[in-house]
Amino acid sequence: MRLAIITTVYNHARFLPECLASVAAQTSPCLHVVVDDASPDESRELIVRYAREEPRQRRAVLLNQNAGLAGAFHAGVAACTPDIEWFLKVDADDKVDPRYVAEILKAADADRRRNVIFAPAKHFGARSDEFYYPPFKAEKMRRVFFIPGPAAYRRELWDAVGGYDVTMRSAEDWDFYIRAQEAVGLVPHQLRVPGLFWYYRVHSGPRASSHGMARLNQLWKYWDGHTRQSALARSRSWAAWCAQAGVAA
Repeated sequence: MRLAIITTVYNHARFLPECLASVAAQTSPCLHVVVDDASPDESRELIVRYAREEPRQRRAVLLNQNAGLAGAFHAGVAACTPDIEWFLKVDADDKVDPRYVAEILKAADADRRRNVIFAPAKHFGARSDEFYYPPFKAEKMRRVFFIPGPAAYRRELWDAVGGYDVTMRSAEDWDFYIRAQEAVGLVPHQLRVPGLFWYYRVHSGPRASSHGMARLNQLWKYWDGHTRQSALARSRSWAAWCAQAGVAA
């Protein structure tokens, strides 16, 4: 198997069965590592049962203390076999098309320069529209979200920058891609296969807030300090920067 899907779970038992079913339905074999981040609900039981059904292709990682999404994802990567070439993050409340893995690997083989591959998004839940990501522009990626969370990326990117910043509790994937661009450069590819999407669950209720915009402005200031040298040296930390800036991490 060349690709591992990693799903981190915290208190999402009500959505998890749909996510697991969508991964189990993949037409191309992949490893599925599901990490329970010390959930207080019945997520752990669902994950253990799911892994036992197909132990060669599914792996359960059970954390006893909450590590946050970034920390839990690191635990998932650590559980992957060395032959895995690609990582794909699929959140516990989202879904993927059954052809997703097959089309990612097909696109990877078509052009070996590609190191990030993803499909457009189709919203479900509180919304039902489609979203196509804008053409990638490296010089604007600190202000524009060009790459979605459920994008597959080559293991070399992870190794180059040391994975996610485990001190971040949000925007860890955005931060990861900014650092990877600085370190080695990104060649993203958006799949254009008819009817192929990853499915993003939109929850009801407001998402934007003055607090959210304030945090986004802080992130922009932090990211403006990223350089190729710091990305390769893995020398920057969100928590350390917040402490120096006098803001809450």
